Amino acid sequence: MMLPGVSERYAQMGYRIWMTKDGTTSTWVRMTTSHLRNVANMLERRVLANVTAEIDAAYGMLQMLRGEMAIDAVDHGLLQLQEAEAEIRQLIDDMRNYADWRDGI
Repeated sequence: MMLPGVSERYAQMGYRIWMTKDGTTSTWVRMTTSHLRNVANMLERRVLANVTAEIDAAYGMLQMLRGEMAIDAVDHGLLQLQEAEAEIRQLIDDMRNYADWRDGI
């Protein structure tokens, strides 16, 4: 049994917009559930993997730096990458959950 408000939240997710690499846009509600899952998998495989690799590289760079300004600059960039990683993870989860909701899982 779904909690009150959950169904409405998922229904609203259907109006999120996805843009393909050729610039075509579509709302989630117009995409098939398999397409949504494939996009989520692609985001996880390509985008999330690249951001995670950049975070690892930034941590490695922090070990080598000595100047306070340089460390602060890398620290700031690292924070932005971590925020981006969290947003990407949330998008992936939302896509999968929305596809499951549409399939009645």
